[in-house]
Amino acid sequence: ENRGGGFRRDHAVDRVLEHQHAVGGGDGDGAAGAAFADNHRHHRHAEREAAFRAARDRFGLFANAARGFKAPSPSQVNNGFTNVIFNYLAIPNPDLQPETSETIEAGLRMRDTAALGAAWSGQFAAFAGRYDDFIEQVQVSGSFTPMDPGVFQFVNLSEVTIKGVEGRLEGAWDNGVGLLVAASATRGDQETDGVEAPLNSIEPWKLVAGLS
Repeated sequence: ENRGGGFRRDHAVDRVLEHQHAVGGGDGDGAAGAAFADNHRHHRHAEREAAFRAARDRFGLFANAARGFKAPSPSQVNNGFTNVIFNYLAIPNPDLQPETSETIEAGLRMRDTAALGAAWSGQFAAFAGRYDDFIEQVQVSGSFTPMDPGVFQFVNLSEVTIKGVEGRLEGAWDNGVGLLVAASATRGDQETDGVEAPLNSIEPWKLVAGLS
């Protein structure tokens, strides 16, 4: 009954304004109409501001650019070991050089967005990086036999590029059920002594999903 009464009062105001517009023409009527129009525009402007503020709070863009420097670890330079059961060994590399990089990343973040009865958050990003003297462990010799064990060593790859995309989405329902989905696709390429090849230590794609 209160909602009906409120609607009838608003309806009556509209009828009065319609009547003033139809029979008015004096200064008082013009002032009332202008005041109503100004108030209406202010209300619409406030609604647009509220919608923009809500969208800004829920969605955001980000971008990062960085230069990196990575020194070899002491174990990569000095340590080695032998596995006689599987016929391989790792040897140190005292000539290992520091690794330098230039990377960039950009994407979109989302949070507290309602859909399908749940609150959702997540992000999507694209990234790329260029590395000089990339530190990578590779097989340098051997066939994994007792007389010719496989030999692994950390070396510097002259130039490496890594690029890809990744995304994550999380949903939470009021009943305590949660959903997580994450995926990535990455490509890595290397060039050493003028020879180009894929970077095998980079996973080309990954997909993870789970309920909680």
